[in-house]
Amino acid sequence: NNSPDTLRQLYFHLWPNAYKDENTVLAKTYNNDMDQRFIKAGRNGYGFIDSLAFSVNGELLSWKTLRDTDDVALLQLKQPLLPGDSIVISTPFRVKIPSASISRFGHNGNLYMITQWYPKPAVYDRKGWHPIPYLDQGEFYAEFGDYEVAITVPDKFVVAATGMPQFKVEDALFIPMRQPAKKTKPGAKNPATIPFNWDAVPRKTYTFRQQNVIDFAWFADTTFTVQQDTCILPSGKQIRLRCYFHISEIGVWANAVNFMKDALRYHSDWIGDYPYDDLTVVDGAQGFPGGMEYPTITVINGAASPKELDETIFHETGHNWFQATLATHERKHPWMDEGMNTYYDNRYGQLKYPAAPAKGLLSVLKDPRYTELMIRTQVGFNKDQPITTPADSLTADNYSVIAYDKTALWMKKMEETMGRSAFDDAMRQYYEKWRFRHPQPEDFEAILRKPATDSLFSILGRKGNVYPEPQRPVRVVPLYRLRETYTSRPLYIMPILNYNSFNGFMPGIALHNYSLPLPRLNFIAAPMVGIKSGKLNGWGRLAYTWYPSGMFSRIEASSIFSSFNQRVFRDSGNRPFSLAYRKVAPGVKLTFRNAHARSTVDKFLQFRLFLIGEDDIRLTQGLDPNTQVPTKTTSRYNMLQSRFVYMDNRKLYPYKGEFLWEANRDLMRLNVIGHYFFNFRQKGGVNLRVYAGKFLYLSRKDVNKEFDLQRFHLNMTGPNGQEDYTYGAPFIGRNEFSGLWSQQIMARDGYFKVRTDLLSQKVGRSDDWLTAVNLEMDVPDRFNPFSKLPLNIPLKLFADIGASGATWREGAGGSRLLYDGGLQVSFLNNILNFYFPLIYSGVYRDYFRSTPGNNFFQRMSFSINIQDLTFRQFRQAFPL
Repeated sequence: NNSPDTLRQLYFHLWPNAYKDENTVLAKTYNNDMDQRFIKAGRNGYGFIDSLAFSVNGELLSWKTLRDTDDVALLQLKQPLLPGDSIVISTPFRVKIPSASISRFGHNGNLYMITQWYPKPAVYDRKGWHPIPYLDQGEFYAEFGDYEVAITVPDKFVVAATGMPQFKVEDALFIPMRQPAKKTKPGAKNPATIPFNWDAVPRKTYTFRQQNVIDFAWFADTTFTVQQDTCILPSGKQIRLRCYFHISEIGVWANAVNFMKDALRYHSDWIGDYPYDDLTVVDGAQGFPGGMEYPTITVINGAASPKELDETIFHETGHNWFQATLATHERKHPWMDEGMNTYYDNRYGQLKYPAAPAKGLLSVLKDPRYTELMIRTQVGFNKDQPITTPADSLTADNYSVIAYDKTALWMKKMEETMGRSAFDDAMRQYYEKWRFRHPQPEDFEAILRKPATDSLFSILGRKGNVYPEPQRPVRVVPLYRLRETYTSRPLYIMPILNYNSFNGFMPGIALHNYSLPLPRLNFIAAPMVGIKSGKLNGWGRLAYTWYPSGMFSRIEASSIFSSFNQRVFRDSGNRPFSLAYRKVAPGVKLTFRNAHARSTVDKFLQFRLFLIGEDDIRLTQGLDPNTQVPTKTTSRYNMLQSRFVYMDNRKLYPYKGEFLWEANRDLMRLNVIGHYFFNFRQKGGVNLRVYAGKFLYLSRKDVNKEFDLQRFHLNMTGPNGQEDYTYGAPFIGRNEFSGLWSQQIMARDGYFKVRTDLLSQKVGRSDDWLTAVNLEMDVPDRFNPFSKLPLNIPLKLFADIGASGATWREGAGGSRLLYDGGLQVSFLNNILNFYFPLIYSGVYRDYFRSTPGNNFFQRMSFSINIQDLTFRQFRQAFPL
């Protein structure tokens, strides 16, 4: 006990239990971050630690796991541990190794990455105990210790580990021999399918020693290639280097040892000598691309090029100074490790890989100014967080943008303010004073805070940019060159192409200012001309957004404008009258603030007024009593709409609830819609949708009124284009009555997939009430014939059941409950869906029998569900 306090209890981390089941803190965090690694690993991929029996001098201690997590243990000492005294605690333990696809600890075939694998004492420092559950985002805080570890494995395995090997590491390049294929007799078992009996092979023990490190990690594989060398630091100190990789990756890893040398020399020169005698780099396969650091050893996964490997080795090696030697509290102060380390990454990159002009579609991502652009974008959305935010309180985006990039930018500003020489001297002083001592933020500040840098430290605890927003003039930019946002406020002008059945292809021009950071006042105007119709059409949107600090995190006032020609009337002389609709839809959307920044909940209120004008033809008697003269007129109506939406976008069992109220002077529609998704363990799941609606007349109901308002009635079938009274869905053939385009429906009301459009009174349509349940179930890949294709084409089963005032009306005849079911093929994350009904109520069967043609494809329907597409769904449908 090196503290001045008497200790009566101790905390130990049992981090293999983080992989125990879907109820651990780690699993719940993945779910909130919309990450399905636990689900996909399955129960066979879980891990745990058990068979623990903590004792002191042979006497068992009382211990228990904390109430809210199984991966932290509290030990009660029988005798208080006084300052300066010591005890020896021992325990047996057994660990089941999880799948490496979950996180850092695990195995991938015969590749084993054994990290955070044993009972580890929590840190007790001047601020008390720090027991923390294992998380993937936000790393560790561990105590220094001396390790001697003997690892016994089948002798086919090569082992790499923390510290100095107590055996001779073979220099030979290991290249596995290719065995000739052997023919098997009919009915004989393929040798490849017979599990290898590891117990039948000889074993080998590898021993490693290391003093004064906060952790011990080891890695084993049957196909490691080993390269060794030494590195002389600027001070003259010699470091032994070992690189374990797979020969299949030789194109990327051939120069890895030289990358290790650069990392050691530059860090040692800029911060202080590498504190250990050995450095090892391992080619691994953890549950995420990139690298993960441990004292004297790092594992790297997925480097696509030598340059990427070089940069990753430099970053992970740098953690030996900040994570391993200074050993700051990474969970609470991630900026003191990841951010400081990233500053040196940037400095190394500028020195070794001077920026060349970026080219190509994604050139904005390759620009050195990209990280500052992302910071300004988060600030613009008011979604940024202070640098001092703990790792487990940062959003997934901010963990990278703030903890890494903003801190590195802040360090750069510190360097510019102090001058590089003075800055380097201060960092060396900080490192030398606090190595192996767990410094806190105030310890760092005490050394680097000078009169010149005094104001910079206030940036750490507040939101906002590090550097002032640059002055950017407005500039018209052709096409969509996002990189122009670095130097200007671009007005993009670009060609567009649209299509519908009446206008045909519609080429046009879009003028907009959507860029990064997104302007508070944003707009798009898109006029276009129909090649088939020869008519001018267009769409536009104007919006202004506020990001307040109170109840609402975002307030957006917007208006949508659209005008499209949609049908034609020809008089007796074949003279055409083109009929269009025009829409103006002003509105406001109020997004509620969540209590926690990492919440996956979205909840908002939205109010919109739809002002609709529709061209029509009025026929009047001409001079000749036998003729009628057509005159184009415009009818107008409006609809006031309010919505309250509450949704949780979590990856496991996401749900959404919506209350929708619509009204004008003649009618009111009340709608309640619920969605719930039941995940399958590996892929896909069942989507449940529940709908209930009520229709009310606000003016006197009569036969004429009922007919005039028919398009506003509640529909059992997903509405067609003419019934889309707010013109909110993108219908290809909005007013078609035959052919493929007439078969489009929208996801509204009862959302049945089977149609009865040619009836004067559609089946299930109601001006009273309607309720429906819709189910969609993903077909597992083994039963999905499309799963063999390179494109992801989910095959689903759908089923709908519902009732309405029309089916329950006295004398209606037939079944009061309607149903349909069949196959569904979906594209682009369910944006485009095709439905093929196979079973349905008798009333639908009778309709199809009476319909000319009555073939399988005539019964098909499809939907384009893009009108309520969220940014999260867009990223899933169109990932970069």
